[in-house]
Formats: sequence, C-alpha cells, structure tokens
Amino acid sequence: MAKGSLKHSPERSVDAPVDSLFDSQAIDGVLLYCPVRGPLGAKALAKDGLTPSEDARRVDFLNFLIEERNYPHENIRVEVVTIKNLGESGRNQLRADVIVYDCPWSDIEDADKQEQLTHAILLAEIKRD
Repeated sequence: MAKGSLKHSPERSVDAPVDSLFDSQAIDGVLLYCPVRGPLGAKALAKDGLTPSEDARRVDFLNFLIEERNYPHENIRVEVVTIKNLGESGRNQLRADVIVYDCPWSDIEDADKQEQLTHAILLAEIKRD
C-alpha cells in the first residue's frame, strides 16, 4: 500500500500507510496531506468514523502513482473539469478525480481543453468503497 501523510497539527506529521493508522491510532480530526496539492482540509475518515474517506483513497492513489509507478507530480492534476456545457441546458460538467499527462501540466495549461486531453494518459475516478 502507498504511504499517505496525515497531520494532527503543523508540528506533527505521520507518514505511514493510511489503513494501518485506522487500527493503531485515534485519528479523529486528522487532516490529509496531498502529494500534488499539499495540505487538505479533508479528514482521513468518512462520516461513519470507520472507513477511509474518498480524499484518503485519492491520496493513497496519488502516492501510488508517484512512489510506485514513478509518475512525476508535475504531470498530475486533481479534480479537473474535462468537458463543460453538457446536457440539455449546458450547465453540467464532466470531471475527473485524477488525470496524468504525458508532460508537465505547466507545458499545456494555456492550451484549450481538447488539446490538453490529447496529452492525458490516465483518467481516474476515485470512490471510497
């Protein structure tokens, strides 16, 4: 399992597999650290207090991509609108939780959406269950 950093406070950071923390520590109120976006305001546990939150699963997946599969974090974007103006009234959007590009995001961020998508090599939707 990939490692995810959980933070109790600015002074304390825990770097361990998220699932192992559920069994060994009381982590009520622990906030997550994303390797792409930095500190998150999201908690590690879902509302039920027992299962990992979707954000915790996303952090695990991002750590897997970066640490195990060696994708550069510069090539990864999180929670991205991929298509706008869907549906009858055009008010809907298609989003991806994670997109990995074949180049750094900074190289294509000024391109239009269609051009950006030609560089996408992985699109993922993350669910907590």
